[in-house]
Amino acid sequence: MVDKAELGKLLLSVSYLEGDFVLRSGKRSKYYLDKYLFETEPRVLRGIVQEMAAMVRERLAAGAGYVRLASPELGGVV
Repeated sequence: MVDKAELGKLLLSVSYLEGDFVLRSGKRSKYYLDKYLFETEPRVLRGIVQEMAAMVRERLAAGAGYVRLASPELGGVV
């Protein structure tokens, strides 16, 4: 299990890109975080899931409940 700091470093090492990018908005950026690169990295996905699970456990332990739990999709949604 990785901690948040390690997860952040891993996320950046896998998916942070520098260059000249045209964003969907039409604006330009010198950096880009490519979600497709980290979606295919099991260590990053495992870390994200572990952090999400910890957040859910902490909230439940504090007496809060949930109506819905959502997360980003990782593939085609029909």
